[in-house]
Amino acid sequence: MQEANTDSAETFDALNEVSARNLTKQQLWERKLLDLGLRNNLLNTHMGKTTLMLSETDVPALEDALFAGEVFDIASTGTDNAGTRTLRTPLEPALLKPALTRLYRAARTLLEENGANTLYLALGFLQWYETPKAEKARM
Repeated sequence: MQEANTDSAETFDALNEVSARNLTKQQLWERKLLDLGLRNNLLNTHMGKTTLMLSETDVPALEDALFAGEVFDIASTGTDNAGTRTLRTPLEPALLKPALTRLYRAARTLLEENGANTLYLALGFLQWYETPKAEKARM
């Protein structure tokens, strides 16, 4: 795993050097600020303790409702929440509350430390491969 990260970083650096010849200083600084490597969680997401998968079939309607400021409950797939707007997750009910608490605490801590809100909602994922020969799909 470490070797793959090193190879991709070297490839990225080589591409930067080749394309840097035609860029201004400002464009070079901007390019250096944006991490396009696998360490960037926005480009290479790992499903783990800091993520919560939701099951929603009508994504455009969900996006519109969130933009309109509607409030949703989050519940496990097998539970009944009649009369409320509910987003479903495949997590078992016993694991859902600790997962939501972890997300809340992590987001609150980052907001207090950095002054920036870093709690994201991704509506769909794109699977991609580092190289045409790569076997492992990235999200």
